[in-house]
Amino acid sequence: MKKALRKGRAAEPSEVAESTASCDMVRVAAGFDLHGPDAKPGMFCWNFGFAGEEVHRVLWHILPEGSVGCIPIEPLGPKTREALKGRDGKTHTWEWDGNLDKPTLKPSVHLIGRWHGWFRHGQMKGK
Repeated sequence: MKKALRKGRAAEPSEVAESTASCDMVRVAAGFDLHGPDAKPGMFCWNFGFAGEEVHRVLWHILPEGSVGCIPIEPLGPKTREALKGRDGKTHTWEWDGNLDKPTLKPSVHLIGRWHGWFRHGQMKGK
């Protein structure tokens, strides 16, 4: 159940019902503007690169409820792992099946208060 919000205040994650929506994933070219007017839920792109001597792999995506984010893919080098630490001091990473167009990731993806689900065989499946 949604709580009433004071005018001018953003909702806290605990105040918004988590989406259970699902959608097909659509790969777009690296550099596509996932915040732009043509962006749609399910779109994703890969970013493969180097940070010094370390390789990094990141999947940028738009979740079914509209949030844009990135998922670091294992393996990560120590410098990249340090750079990606979250507020809790941990680096959260995912395993990937190697499929560039219809990826499967482990574990589930959880944007607390917004969406929780899985990326499986090219679909974002809500919990």
